[in-house]
Amino acid sequence: MKTLTLKLGEKIYTTGRITAWQSREAMAVEKDTLAVARKGKELDKNDLSSVEQMLQQFEDASIRKANLICDVYGNKFTVDELEKSLSNEEIERCLVDIVNGISGVVEKN
Repeated sequence: MKTLTLKLGEKIYTTGRITAWQSREAMAVEKDTLAVARKGKELDKNDLSSVEQMLQQFEDASIRKANLICDVYGNKFTVDELEKSLSNEEIERCLVDIVNGISGVVEKN
């Protein structure tokens, strides 16, 4: 496992350890997000109930991602701090870094 870093505002956080549970959760949340996106392509946009359900599933996945990132970095910051400091794209990139870190793809700083 390589060292991962995350910058929130002026603070830089690092972690060098990802537990087995965190590894499984990172892969599971990515898998669930892809499943919702795949369902979204087949969705009848006029079926408001289905659209609402899909949006709720995306929101649930987003919360899981943020909670996981906080957990990986030892809960040194809150979900609110994370979401106020980073865009959705940056949070997604952070999750990808975690998944890559599991397999040792991330380079040491």
